[in-house]
Amino acid sequence: EPPVAPYWIPYFGHVFEFFRDPGGLVQNLRKKYPGVPFSLVMMGTKFHVFDSVESASTIFGRSRDFDFSPIVASMMQNGLDLPNQDTHIYQGTFKSENGSKPFQDLIHNAYIRFLTGKHLDSIMKVYKVNLANYVDDKVKVPRMEKRNIFVFEEMRRLVFATSVTTFFGTRIQKDYPGFSEDFRLLDDTLYAGVRTSLPFQLNRQAWQARERILLAFDRWIDTAVQEWPGGHEIWCEEWGLKLNWERERLHRDHGITPRGRSCSHLSFLWVSMTNVGPLATTFLMNLLESSVYMEQFRSKAEAVVKGCSGDMLEFDITKLKSDPWVQGFWKETIRLGSTSASARVLQKDEQLEGFILHKGSLVFLPVQLMHYNPDIFEKPTKFDPDRWISGGDQRQNSSLRPFGGGSSICSGRFLAEQETLLIAATFLLRFELRVKPFQEPFKPNPRALGIMGP
Repeated sequence: EPPVAPYWIPYFGHVFEFFRDPGGLVQNLRKKYPGVPFSLVMMGTKFHVFDSVESASTIFGRSRDFDFSPIVASMMQNGLDLPNQDTHIYQGTFKSENGSKPFQDLIHNAYIRFLTGKHLDSIMKVYKVNLANYVDDKVKVPRMEKRNIFVFEEMRRLVFATSVTTFFGTRIQKDYPGFSEDFRLLDDTLYAGVRTSLPFQLNRQAWQARERILLAFDRWIDTAVQEWPGGHEIWCEEWGLKLNWERERLHRDHGITPRGRSCSHLSFLWVSMTNVGPLATTFLMNLLESSVYMEQFRSKAEAVVKGCSGDMLEFDITKLKSDPWVQGFWKETIRLGSTSASARVLQKDEQLEGFILHKGSLVFLPVQLMHYNPDIFEKPTKFDPDRWISGGDQRQNSSLRPFGGGSSICSGRFLAEQETLLIAATFLLRFELRVKPFQEPFKPNPRALGIMGP
């Protein structure tokens, strides 16, 4: 097995250092073990750390042998209180008695169908309207007036309000005025809470907030899943996205409990929020801290404005994201802003980079080791969109893993990208934004699960 990095406290091992700064821990240990895998010990469990492009391709490319489903089931149980009787749905082979395909394949296919192509374009049209409505109602500043904002807090509120209406319609919010505040408390607790249920046991307020949210989803799903209402191909007030209507139908057809279904819908909202809020913040701050970058992005956003209705701008987001410089800025934002780590459980004995790994072992792929690798990225700590412009460096692209890889790669990555670009373009064209004088430079918070906020 890979060598175990030294630690002081038996059983707990590296867990306290990991919770404080996971990226910093693995980067410091990489200096101690240059070029070779190593192992962490946390709560009595070994995590074998790999970060080479070749190992990542092997692990992501063999999803049956390097299994993600036990990790998801554990996170859902710890963080979102998934009932024990529903954990089987995350087994890759689970199917209904009459089902021809595994349940997770059906869910994955639904995500792919709705979160790409023309369906994604239709979703973004709905998102754009909801975003504009929120900006008009909560953000709009009268001409010649100024307003100070904390970008991260503004983005969290904006993305939450826009996402809930877009993804779940208007019904879930009608009798729940405290939804946003409860979700904020839940979100802040889930950094540790997806790994262990202890934070919810110790923090009664967080436990109660989570329960109120799940009860709201219990009420939301407590309605007949009739045929999709006509009028709009992708969205309705009752269900929000047709994707979530279809997910609800699939969960019911496979015998998932009502609470299990509520947990699944909440996970969809949480995964979006834990990425897009910090992403929009980081993307905007990277623009605002450089007048050159800000003007370059603004000019490219202006070039794809197709029209306007009042203050609502009509962007060709597909054209904007296909611009090589914009794509380079996006990739550099997620390269330096990601702190995710993909964990997989071995389903059989394996040999990887000359080491023997046993069935049941955990392999760990921290993206910061891949994203800061000086052998692949010249001056890896420097924010440089131009490094992506040529598009010819295959190793750079193969090392960029903010959304995982293989069959379990994040299905919402294209949605997250378009949301971020739309938010940035909207704010830069509708407002004159400046960083306050003597403001400290943006510093990412390493205690995050996906993209780092401040």
